[in-house]
Amino acid sequence: MRVNINPRILFIIMVLFALQSIYAPVCFSKERRLDVLIKELKSESLPVRRSAINELKTTNKLGALGTLISVLNDIDPEVRAGAAEILGHLKDKVAVIPLIECLNDKEYSVATAAAMALGEIGDERSIKPLIKRLTFIERDIQAGASTALAHIGEPAVNQLITALRNKNYIVRQNAAFALAKIKSRRSLISLISALRDKSHKVRQYAAQGLGNLADDKALKPLLPMLQDKKANVREMVAYALGEINNKDAAEPLITALDDKRAIVRKQAVIALGKIGDPKAVEPLISAYNDYDEWVRRDVVIALGKINDPQVIQPLIKALEDKSKFVRQSAANILGELRAYDAIEALRLALDDDEVPVSKAAKKALIKIQSY
Repeated sequence: MRVNINPRILFIIMVLFALQSIYAPVCFSKERRLDVLIKELKSESLPVRRSAINELKTTNKLGALGTLISVLNDIDPEVRAGAAEILGHLKDKVAVIPLIECLNDKEYSVATAAAMALGEIGDERSIKPLIKRLTFIERDIQAGASTALAHIGEPAVNQLITALRNKNYIVRQNAAFALAKIKSRRSLISLISALRDKSHKVRQYAAQGLGNLADDKALKPLLPMLQDKKANVREMVAYALGEINNKDAAEPLITALDDKRAIVRKQAVIALGKIGDPKAVEPLISAYNDYDEWVRRDVVIALGKINDPQVIQPLIKALEDKSKFVRQSAANILGELRAYDAIEALRLALDDDEVPVSKAAKKALIKIQSY
């Protein structure tokens, strides 16, 4: 019996067979290529080993675990660091002890790569060795260890809290950094205490951590820190007050709009926008005269978050700002607010020399006119 096959179906079948003939050998070659790379990692030629380790970073690494662990003893630091990096990506706990040993490597790049890899794996056995590396003179190792501890998260909190009381300010700085990233409620009291630390970096990270926790209990201790002598601390305190989002912080933040440093004024503006207290409208309108374009842009964004009719005219005025970023933000905000009074100004902004501004004006007009 003869079966008639639709020509289109026959064509599709032929294409599929053709594709299989093309790609199947490629897949097979990739599997064989892993074996080749493993052999190349054992080569006496340094360029060959370096090439193999770099290629393994972008290919299938399964099956290379044992070889990669042995390569941690390679005479070349670039190969050792590459092996540590890949082992971190694999996240296999078999590699934890060998990687901990690599924290003692004389080459900082290898020790740093090992620390980062341990962070990716997240095994609790690596916490104490990583804590010890917070004292290293080499900043890359410190940063790698503190970042790794932050990745490990909650299991590392107790030892980081202890490290926050260490006599060595470098240890305290790195511990505060890690705790800020972990965002554990258990660190609240310790971070509040750290606001009084002699090191401005510790105070900065403590304020950042309290902002990440966004707990009202930190409000009162944070408020006087807006007067800290270091701008990086004042900046993070303003950030924290915005995250806590309590209207009791509005007045101190309004005062911070006059800070001598733009980074502090900028963060105070952002915080006031988050809090959304109407009494901040007039101070924010005054802050629009700031010489810093990023402060002005954030004033525009902050005004857009406060539900008050007073904000429309200042936002319309911002369409003529000398900064394209301010003009674009003003157009976006006026569209979000469906500001009917801004239609004429937005039509003029359609001819703005900067394409992002004219596009934002067009979108804003569509939103307003379709409302």
